[in-house]
Amino acid sequence: MRFNWFFIIIISITPFEGFSQNRKAQRAYLNGVKELTKSNADYSKAERFFQKAIRVYPKYAQALILLGDLSLKELEFTKAISYYERSALIGDPRVGYFKMGMTALNHGFYQKAIIAFTSYLNLKNIPKVKRFKANRYLRSSEFGLRAMEKPLDIKPKNINWDHETDSYPESYFFPSISGDNSTLYFTGRNVSSPWVDENIFEVERVNEDSWALPKMVSGKINTYQNEGAVSVQGDEKRMVFAACNRKTGYGSCDIYMSEYLNGSWSSAENIGPEINTSQWETQPCLSADGQYLFFVRDSRKPGSNSNIWISRWNGSSWSRAKQLPAPINGSGDEFSPFFHADGKTLYFSSSSHLGMGGLDLFKSELISNNEWSVPVNLGYPINDFRDNFGLVISTNGEYGFL
Repeated sequence: MRFNWFFIIIISITPFEGFSQNRKAQRAYLNGVKELTKSNADYSKAERFFQKAIRVYPKYAQALILLGDLSLKELEFTKAISYYERSALIGDPRVGYFKMGMTALNHGFYQKAIIAFTSYLNLKNIPKVKRFKANRYLRSSEFGLRAMEKPLDIKPKNINWDHETDSYPESYFFPSISGDNSTLYFTGRNVSSPWVDENIFEVERVNEDSWALPKMVSGKINTYQNEGAVSVQGDEKRMVFAACNRKTGYGSCDIYMSEYLNGSWSSAENIGPEINTSQWETQPCLSADGQYLFFVRDSRKPGSNSNIWISRWNGSSWSRAKQLPAPINGSGDEFSPFFHADGKTLYFSSSSHLGMGGLDLFKSELISNNEWSVPVNLGYPINDFRDNFGLVISTNGEYGFL
């Protein structure tokens, strides 16, 4: 779920009971608003003003809303939910309940989210767009609560390797597993260097429970530019990844391919105009047999969505990419496709289908040519209230990597 924190400043002359006795509350509130509008705003000072306003006038709903916003900015989620709920109960139910519900849903407080969205939907004269969203968020809250009450019998754990700081990147994501399940490839990012650098790493399995030290893949594939969202063919002869703003690119981000030749990876080449366009192409998945390429495309224009596309290798070139149909792509965003080695199961991340909030991981099976089954949510704890993406499954189906 894409979320940007911001204040909506509410400046109004609140109809206090006995207004002449509560000018102090109005003045404190306006001083708090004034502080927030400064380029170098002191949030603690603004909070003190709003606290004073509600001490003088406990039913000051707008002050409670802004206290909730400040608490949210400070990552004090339960406090933010409490402020929003109080504001809803004493005078501003539309704003209070909706913000309470969104904060609760975005941070896994599903019972509170259900209370908030149910209360919001019971209000009169709710705009159609807001009612539609509230209904959707209520369903997600109810689904999230049910999923947590019936968790899957799995125990996620970190890969066990020797954590030497010079041997692995500061963060790592978008894994890809080899066909024999012996090597895990992933994108590694270092953020402490003068510039953010993403490269492709590999780590070899030592035994069922441990792995060797990660290292950058050999050859010419890694450069001073970023290489990310890697996917390797099952036999490890070809690798695809996303790269942005390159001279050989067709758009902002394109998909590139490298081949494993003479013991190392070749310089990557743009995979071509049948796949890459002036739009944003990323998160490729090369099927285990190398015959299909799934990837994500988005125009990155206001109101656009990310969708999953597919292209087929005919032995010498890639076909013109086609967008996967419903029910894979929906009204929201789809990300991180992974086509399993069984040749029929597609795993992907989506905000289009019912989930626990944000992006959830789903699976769908190929029924016939270009027809897919209804996506199934993978459940908790694979999914939770966060954005969940980048799942790959071993060829034997026994292990998943995130």
